[in-house]
Amino acid sequence: MDGESGQEYIFDATSSYDPDGFAGDLSYRWTIDGETIENISTVFYTFDEPGTYSVSLVVSDNLGEESGVKTYTIEISNPQPIPEIEARIATDGDDPILETVDTDDPSVIWMVPHTTEGGIFLAPEQPLFLDGGSSIDGDAEFENGTSTDPESPEWTGIVDWYWDFGDGSPIQEGATAWHSWSQPGDYIVTLTVRDGFLTGDVQSTTILVTVSEAPVIPAQSIVNTDQITVGDSVEISATFFDPDLESGIVAWLDKDAFVDSDGDGSVSNDRQWLLTGELESFWDTDILIDEDGDGDASNDFEWSDALWPEVGERQVLLRVCDGVDICVDRIFIVTVYTDQQSDAPKSLGELTLEDFRPSEENIGLLALVSLLAILWWMILRQKDDEEMEAEEFDQTFGVPEVKREGGLQGMDQHIAPPQPKYLTIEDRRDEESGYIRPVRSRR
Repeated sequence: MDGESGQEYIFDATSSYDPDGFAGDLSYRWTIDGETIENISTVFYTFDEPGTYSVSLVVSDNLGEESGVKTYTIEISNPQPIPEIEARIATDGDDPILETVDTDDPSVIWMVPHTTEGGIFLAPEQPLFLDGGSSIDGDAEFENGTSTDPESPEWTGIVDWYWDFGDGSPIQEGATAWHSWSQPGDYIVTLTVRDGFLTGDVQSTTILVTVSEAPVIPAQSIVNTDQITVGDSVEISATFFDPDLESGIVAWLDKDAFVDSDGDGSVSNDRQWLLTGELESFWDTDILIDEDGDGDASNDFEWSDALWPEVGERQVLLRVCDGVDICVDRIFIVTVYTDQQSDAPKSLGELTLEDFRPSEENIGLLALVSLLAILWWMILRQKDDEEMEAEEFDQTFGVPEVKREGGLQGMDQHIAPPQPKYLTIEDRRDEESGYIRPVRSRR
């Protein structure tokens, strides 16, 4: 018979009887783990520790005659430890603290950024404090344990804690751990605990950590007009989106990790601040001009109307931030033209990128110039008579394919040289022709 420590078991002898007497005249003597229990037909008993136990019963009638001993052996197993994970981040009351802190520092306000599915929602590089100190041994004697110190009377019975952060980093030991993740995505954190029974029984639990993705600002035009001139009031706008929302993630911030504000019995799932809500956007209409004089020209996020008083290119900065303070920047180039018409050619310093882009006004001219350039190239490619004659004299033997017969190349595999040019009488008599008169023998 097998059982588990901490469980209450019932031993019932009421079906015992005396063949020559009355059952009501019977007496009972139980022996359980060396303890004798008499005159009770039904015994309720709990085994507090794992091990092998014997349960014996002897029944006597009214004449004192005893039955034989009925013995059962019970194997009480060690109950599995119960791992528990608590996760929270350190803040100064408003903003997250981006480094590990002393967990006993009273100035630290602990908060829980969580998803509606029960996981944790973080920004990249945000340290997360993981606490496994609430894990307990499954034995009944440890059910009220609160301390990880084996010498404490409130010991939880757990001797080892192992943390796997799901990102390939080394396993970390200890009741608590700090960890951060640099890349967006989902990570499964696993806590494995071991109790102190014999070589130790182990049990694991997990929690999902989602690291937020940065907002996305696509390439686009931010102005609602084809051309901007000096002094124009221009409306600028842009589209952007949050990949976390596109993935269906809904995350909240519990602003006090130890108070159950909604009264549902859990102190870490209160929905006090939406982390996956509407994105915030900020504009700086020219990152080369320090409007507020703080020494940083790229943080002048004070917007009224887009008024550019000078001709030229303007670099407009758009910054978009999500609920966990992940921000992304994109710079847009806006060209401002003069409001005066001028036929004079621009100087090199006045040219902008727009001047090199094709438009309806100059596309025909560009096509004509391209056609003339192609014709001129074709003319230059034509060969004159001297070039043609030189090519004829430059012909050589050609061997398009070599086939060997018996290791030697056959003569019929050559292409014959061109026929020599026929020399007229005038050519042969001309001293500059290079003609050499053949020598004939006289007989």
